[in-house]
Amino acid sequence: MSENKILKETEKEFKKFADKVIKRARYILAKRKNSKGYTTNTKQKTLSDSLDYNLKLYSSGALELGFTAAEHFNYVEYGRESGKQPPSNKIANWIKIKPLRLRDLKTGKFIEKNKKNINSAAFLIARSIGTYGIKPTYFFRDAFKMHYKRIDKTIIKAYAKDMEKFLKTTLKDNIKTE
Repeated sequence: MSENKILKETEKEFKKFADKVIKRARYILAKRKNSKGYTTNTKQKTLSDSLDYNLKLYSSGALELGFTAAEHFNYVEYGRESGKQPPSNKIANWIKIKPLRLRDLKTGKFIEKNKKNINSAAFLIARSIGTYGIKPTYFFRDAFKMHYKRIDKTIIKAYAKDMEKFLKTTLKDNIKTE
Protein backbone atom coordinates (compact mmCIF):
# COMPACT_ATOMS: atom_id res chain seq x y z
CA MET A 1 0.00 0.00 0.00
CA SER A 2 1.09 3.51 -0.52
CA GLU A 3 1.60 6.40 1.86
CA ASN A 4 -1.24 8.35 0.24
CA LYS A 5 -4.47 7.29 1.96
CA ILE A 6 -6.60 9.91 0.20
CA LEU A 7 -7.14 7.79 -2.91
CA LYS A 8 -7.63 4.46 -1.15
CA GLU A 9 -10.76 3.45 -3.11
CA THR A 10 -9.28 4.64 -6.40
CA GLU A 11 -6.14 2.63 -5.74
CA LYS A 12 -8.25 -0.50 -5.13
CA GLU A 13 -10.05 -0.01 -8.44
CA PHE A 14 -6.79 0.47 -10.36
CA LYS A 15 -5.43 -2.71 -8.77
CA LYS A 16 -8.57 -4.59 -9.80
CA PHE A 17 -8.20 -3.21 -13.32
CA ALA A 18 -4.54 -4.27 -13.55
CA ASP A 19 -5.32 -7.74 -12.18
CA LYS A 20 -8.12 -8.19 -14.72
CA VAL A 21 -5.88 -7.09 -17.60
CA ILE A 22 -3.14 -9.53 -16.58
CA LYS A 23 -5.60 -12.38 -16.04
CA ARG A 24 -7.14 -11.82 -19.48
CA ALA A 25 -3.74 -11.48 -21.17
CA ARG A 26 -2.67 -14.81 -19.62
CA TYR A 27 -5.88 -16.40 -20.85
CA ILE A 28 -5.39 -15.12 -24.39
CA LEU A 29 -1.73 -16.18 -24.34
CA ALA A 30 -2.66 -19.69 -23.19
CA LYS A 31 -5.38 -20.06 -25.84
CA ARG A 32 -3.54 -18.59 -28.81
CA LYS A 33 -3.22 -20.78 -31.87
CA ASN A 34 -0.13 -21.43 -33.94
CA SER A 35 -0.02 -21.08 -37.72
CA LYS A 36 -1.50 -24.58 -38.19
CA GLY A 37 -4.48 -23.88 -35.94
CA TYR A 38 -3.30 -25.84 -32.90
CA THR A 39 -3.45 -24.43 -29.39
CA THR A 40 0.10 -23.72 -28.26
CA ASN A 41 1.73 -25.69 -25.47
CA THR A 42 1.28 -23.83 -22.20
CA LYS A 43 3.66 -25.86 -20.02
CA GLN A 44 6.43 -23.29 -20.33
CA LYS A 45 4.86 -20.12 -18.94
CA THR A 46 7.73 -17.72 -18.40
CA LEU A 47 6.06 -14.89 -20.31
CA SER A 48 2.69 -15.46 -18.70
CA ASP A 49 4.22 -15.72 -15.21
CA SER A 50 6.31 -12.60 -15.77
CA LEU A 51 3.29 -10.33 -16.38
CA ASP A 52 2.96 -7.89 -13.49
CA TYR A 53 2.15 -4.26 -12.72
CA ASN A 54 3.42 -1.37 -10.63
CA LEU A 55 1.00 1.13 -9.18
CA LYS A 56 2.41 4.32 -7.70
CA LEU A 57 0.44 6.92 -5.81
CA TYR A 58 2.00 10.33 -5.37
CA SER A 59 1.33 12.76 -2.54
CA SER A 60 -0.16 15.13 -5.10
CA GLY A 61 -2.92 12.59 -5.70
CA ALA A 62 -1.60 11.45 -9.07
CA LEU A 63 -1.57 7.76 -9.96
CA GLU A 64 0.86 5.94 -12.22
CA LEU A 65 0.16 2.42 -13.48
CA GLY A 66 2.78 0.50 -15.44
CA PHE A 67 2.94 -3.11 -16.64
CA THR A 68 6.06 -5.29 -16.79
CA ALA A 69 6.91 -8.53 -18.61
CA ALA A 70 9.78 -10.78 -19.67
CA GLU A 71 12.24 -9.45 -22.22
CA HIS A 72 10.75 -11.43 -25.12
CA PHE A 73 7.31 -9.81 -24.59
CA ASN A 74 7.73 -7.49 -27.59
CA TYR A 75 8.40 -10.39 -29.98
CA VAL A 76 5.29 -12.26 -28.88
CA GLU A 77 3.07 -9.17 -28.70
CA TYR A 78 4.21 -7.31 -31.82
CA GLY A 79 5.82 -10.12 -33.80
CA ARG A 80 8.99 -9.76 -35.78
CA GLU A 81 9.54 -8.67 -39.36
CA SER A 82 11.39 -10.98 -41.69
CA GLY A 83 14.93 -9.96 -42.45
CA LYS A 84 17.58 -10.12 -39.78
CA GLN A 85 18.03 -13.53 -38.17
CA PRO A 86 17.74 -13.58 -34.34
CA PRO A 87 20.68 -14.93 -32.28
CA SER A 88 20.70 -18.75 -32.24
CA ASN A 89 22.00 -18.91 -28.66
CA LYS A 90 18.80 -17.27 -27.31
CA ILE A 91 16.71 -19.81 -29.20
CA ALA A 92 18.95 -22.65 -27.95
CA ASN A 93 18.28 -21.53 -24.37
CA TRP A 94 14.54 -21.49 -25.13
CA ILE A 95 14.73 -25.03 -26.59
CA LYS A 96 16.49 -26.27 -23.43
CA ILE A 97 13.65 -25.18 -21.17
CA LYS A 98 10.78 -25.77 -23.61
CA PRO A 99 9.28 -29.28 -23.58
CA LEU A 100 10.18 -29.84 -27.24
CA ARG A 101 11.11 -33.15 -28.76
CA LEU A 102 13.61 -32.84 -31.59
CA ARG A 103 13.27 -34.90 -34.77
CA ASP A 104 15.75 -36.06 -37.36
CA LEU A 105 14.98 -34.17 -40.59
CA LYS A 106 15.65 -37.21 -42.79
CA THR A 107 13.90 -39.99 -40.86
CA GLY A 108 11.37 -38.03 -38.82
CA LYS A 109 12.28 -40.00 -35.70
CA PHE A 110 12.81 -38.34 -32.35
CA ILE A 111 16.43 -37.67 -31.47
CA GLU A 112 18.32 -37.00 -28.25
CA LYS A 113 18.22 -33.48 -26.85
CA ASN A 114 22.00 -32.92 -26.69
CA LYS A 115 24.01 -29.75 -27.29
CA LYS A 116 24.71 -30.47 -30.97
CA ASN A 117 21.07 -31.24 -31.81
CA ILE A 118 19.80 -28.26 -29.82
CA ASN A 119 22.21 -25.91 -31.63
CA SER A 120 21.18 -27.34 -35.01
CA ALA A 121 17.49 -26.89 -34.24
CA ALA A 122 18.14 -23.38 -32.87
CA PHE A 123 19.91 -22.38 -36.07
CA LEU A 124 17.04 -23.71 -38.22
CA ILE A 125 14.43 -21.92 -36.12
CA ALA A 126 16.45 -18.68 -36.19
CA ARG A 127 16.82 -18.95 -39.96
CA SER A 128 13.08 -19.53 -40.33
CA ILE A 129 12.30 -16.48 -38.16
CA GLY A 130 14.76 -14.43 -40.21
CA THR A 131 13.12 -15.58 -43.44
CA TYR A 132 9.43 -15.50 -42.51
CA GLY A 133 9.25 -13.41 -39.35
CA ILE A 134 6.79 -13.99 -36.50
CA LYS A 135 3.15 -12.95 -36.60
CA PRO A 136 2.04 -10.59 -33.81
CA THR A 137 -0.43 -11.89 -31.21
CA TYR A 138 -1.52 -8.63 -29.54
CA PHE A 139 -2.55 -10.66 -26.49
CA PHE A 140 -1.79 -7.81 -24.08
CA ARG A 141 -3.20 -5.01 -26.24
CA ASP A 142 -6.50 -6.86 -26.63
CA ALA A 143 -6.74 -7.61 -22.90
CA PHE A 144 -5.97 -3.99 -22.02
CA LYS A 145 -8.52 -2.59 -24.49
CA MET A 146 -11.20 -4.96 -23.25
CA HIS A 147 -10.90 -3.84 -19.64
CA TYR A 148 -10.10 -0.20 -20.40
CA LYS A 149 -13.55 0.19 -21.98
CA ARG A 150 -15.10 -0.94 -18.68
CA ILE A 151 -12.97 1.09 -16.29
CA ASP A 152 -14.65 4.53 -16.55
CA LYS A 153 -17.59 4.15 -14.20
CA THR A 154 -15.82 2.20 -11.47
CA ILE A 155 -12.89 4.60 -11.31
CA ILE A 156 -15.16 7.66 -11.30
CA LYS A 157 -17.24 6.21 -8.44
CA ALA A 158 -14.14 5.28 -6.44
CA TYR A 159 -12.57 8.70 -7.03
CA ALA A 160 -15.82 10.40 -5.97
CA LYS A 161 -15.87 8.36 -2.73
CA ASP A 162 -12.25 9.28 -2.02
CA MET A 163 -12.85 12.97 -2.67
CA GLU A 164 -15.97 12.95 -0.49
CA LYS A 165 -13.98 11.44 2.41
CA PHE A 166 -11.15 13.89 1.81
CA LEU A 167 -13.47 16.91 1.79
CA LYS A 168 -15.31 15.76 4.92
CA THR A 169 -12.02 15.28 6.75
CA THR A 170 -10.57 18.56 5.50
CA LEU A 171 -13.68 20.59 6.26
CA LYS A 172 -14.09 18.99 9.70
CA ASP A 173 -10.46 19.85 10.57
CA ASN A 174 -10.84 23.44 9.29
CA ILE A 175 -14.11 24.05 11.11
CA LYS A 176 -12.63 22.89 14.44
CA THR A 177 -9.65 25.26 14.16
CA GLU A 178 -11.69 28.36 13.32
